[in-house]
Amino acid sequence: MTRMGVAARLMFAAFFLFSSLYCLMAYVPFTYTQLLKSELIPALNLFARLHPALYWVVLLFGASAAGFARSRASAWFCGAHIVAGLLLFRWPVLQNLQNNTASLYWGFAMLIPVLWLAALDWQRYFGEVRWKPFVKGAAGVEPDDEQPVFAAAVATALAVSLTFGAVALFRRDAGDWEAGASVFGLVVSVASHILVFGVVFVLLNFLRVVASWFDTPVRWQFLLAHVLGVVATWGAFRMVVLPGISVGGPAGDAYGIAFGIAIAACFSGICLRIAAPRKKEEVTSGLALAFWCTGAPAVLPRWATAGLLIAIASTIGLVVSQFDWNFLVQKLATLLLWVAVFRLFYVVMRNRPMRAPSRTGQLLTCAMLMLPLYRVQEMSRGSVWKQMGANGTVAQFLSKWAGYDASFKLILDALNVDSSGGAFYQFLLENTNIAHSTVVPPVNIALAPLDKPATERPNIFVIVIDSLRQDYISAYNSSVDFTPNLGAFARESIVMKNAFTHYGGTGLSEPSIWLGGMMLHKQYITPFGTMNSLAKLMEKEKYQSYVSVDTILRVILPQKWAGMRELDEGRGTMDYDLCTTLGELDNRIQNESDGSSPIFAYTQPQNIHISVIGRAGNKSISNRNYGRFFAPYASRMERIDGCFGNFVAQLKKRGIYDNSIVIFTADHGDSLGEQGRWGHAYTIYPEIVKIPMIVHLPEAMKAKYHYDPETTAFSTDITPSLYYLTGHKPDTSNELFGRPLFVETKEELARTRRADYLIASSYGPVYGILTGDGGRLSISDAVNYHDCAFDMRASFTSGEETLGTAARGELQKKIKEKVLRVNGFYGFKGKGGE
Repeated sequence: MTRMGVAARLMFAAFFLFSSLYCLMAYVPFTYTQLLKSELIPALNLFARLHPALYWVVLLFGASAAGFARSRASAWFCGAHIVAGLLLFRWPVLQNLQNNTASLYWGFAMLIPVLWLAALDWQRYFGEVRWKPFVKGAAGVEPDDEQPVFAAAVATALAVSLTFGAVALFRRDAGDWEAGASVFGLVVSVASHILVFGVVFVLLNFLRVVASWFDTPVRWQFLLAHVLGVVATWGAFRMVVLPGISVGGPAGDAYGIAFGIAIAACFSGICLRIAAPRKKEEVTSGLALAFWCTGAPAVLPRWATAGLLIAIASTIGLVVSQFDWNFLVQKLATLLLWVAVFRLFYVVMRNRPMRAPSRTGQLLTCAMLMLPLYRVQEMSRGSVWKQMGANGTVAQFLSKWAGYDASFKLILDALNVDSSGGAFYQFLLENTNIAHSTVVPPVNIALAPLDKPATERPNIFVIVIDSLRQDYISAYNSSVDFTPNLGAFARESIVMKNAFTHYGGTGLSEPSIWLGGMMLHKQYITPFGTMNSLAKLMEKEKYQSYVSVDTILRVILPQKWAGMRELDEGRGTMDYDLCTTLGELDNRIQNESDGSSPIFAYTQPQNIHISVIGRAGNKSISNRNYGRFFAPYASRMERIDGCFGNFVAQLKKRGIYDNSIVIFTADHGDSLGEQGRWGHAYTIYPEIVKIPMIVHLPEAMKAKYHYDPETTAFSTDITPSLYYLTGHKPDTSNELFGRPLFVETKEELARTRRADYLIASSYGPVYGILTGDGGRLSISDAVNYHDCAFDMRASFTSGEETLGTAARGELQKKIKEKVLRVNGFYGFKGKGGE
């Protein structure tokens, strides 16, 4: 089979496999809302728009691969796909997908062309392949597979662990750990990789044993190798992909199996086309054929390929990590690299002459000894670590190491899966990202009666910087020297030192600000208007409102209320820029406001969102040195600071500032390389849930009301505070809702303080309990299947603490109680509520 033929099949399969994954993303509530609808990754939406046209290009390759009308079966294949292509132009599927079960069905349907083309290959070529029974020691028969497979497994374990280990040492921040700890980390990583690839050898050898039970063992070895591929693909989906996009249950398993079958069918069909033309040659190893190892070239080019693969591994660690989604891309890329490196070494070892006859028993004994040896190494880690005198615990250090070493993290997460928490993790999964198809009627939320007019109507400006951390503002970190205007603003305002978000991720965090409390984990209950407390207040008090209506607000805001004007109209959500927005707002205040109505403004700019920074090449927009700070992020904060300072100056110039509430805050923070973490997808680490909140009050209000800058504050407290400050006192008896941060008496402030708070990821089944006046965060992670805790008073780079059995039980009980309380308030009868 020519290389062009292989390329044609791979392109055809890749197109439909990716189309299927796109449909899966439309089926999942959060990926539909946050990726597709908000165009977070423009290439995805471009793919959907060009899908009908790309289909015809790919069909040309598919028809060529199928042999056009060479047979009746291939003629049916081509004819059916031509009809489908015509229908696609009339009804473009990907562009019209909705967040419902139909999208999942389309995901399955997109796999059919891949299976169909593979079926044509099987029909034509399977019977033409000559399978030679394996007879040990027979003349003319290639040597047994045990030695090359075993050698390839060991070589792959060493090559991968050492390469990713080197990347980890290069990526780590200065002071993360000492030289001795580096050696310790490498040793543990190497041992872990040897264990995993030892298991791979045992599995592949087991396939050979099972195949030997049949008359044509080589053929059965080939078939079983692809069955193993299906199981491995399903396992990757179940352990990495599906938790990463919050899909579980029978639907997720069925999709993972179907996707694995499609890939296995595609590659097995290509293998058969490779083997069939060589009618004079017998296939002596089903495994070799499954790995495309027939007629392998010389050893030297393989080592050149090894250098390329090492470069790819480095790229995974150094580049991909900054744009990853909770290690999802890194883990998948690492799995593919494992397969590629193993195949490389397998080919190399097969081309080398055997030094001794194959001794299956000895090799299996060596492989089986890897587990007890690994356990001995695992049990001795604590004593070795103690003798080294290193800081922290072994678990904390390995967690840090795994943050920089994607290959080791893949293993560590798999080995650390806590099966004892399976039922609880399943509960979290079933009550997270509730499907759009699940009808939940809206609840009429009234934080306070609005039947009486406000006692005061100050101007209100709410600026929510997407993904802003506390420690990049001088008011929270004295090392920051690039936010002088925010520093000046903070000195004349109230800095809430202990501020948090209830949700890691914009999806639920932004609407929770408008609602003024916790939300059902659904995106979203509609119509949302009866639950939008902030919009109700602004409409009732006849504020002249200016709002940047992003993709989320377009769903949760009622239809434009009287006096509401849209900022950034015609601009995509991810293109919201604070400087542009404030410039527009200032002009509109100057030209449209006559002073008869107070002004309300809300905007959520995306300047420092990690995806926006990535689109711009992950580069700083300034030439200055920001020291230990992440320059692309810090430089944009410096620009935000300048624009905000100019806007405040304009408010003062117009005489508006002294009668204004100005709130500068964030919807959530972001991970910027702490222990290898980036972004804010499925995590609620300290750097993500701690947010800035700086509130300027008119002097009369500041003197009238009591407040505590050290109290635990949440972004959900903003709307209740605005209610209180305008004369509408909220009911604070329901802990699901925020509390006023500015009240008339100290006793009232103390009375509304709560012992603990629920925190959650907006996108995945990851929940936490914040206790001790915001001093401790305990997390239950149903994506990575483990529980841990953090000291919130420590730095963001401090290690996590592993919870004991009793602490885990208490944490899970508390989370379940609070999740069920939220569900009950909104009338959602989920699972696990017995």
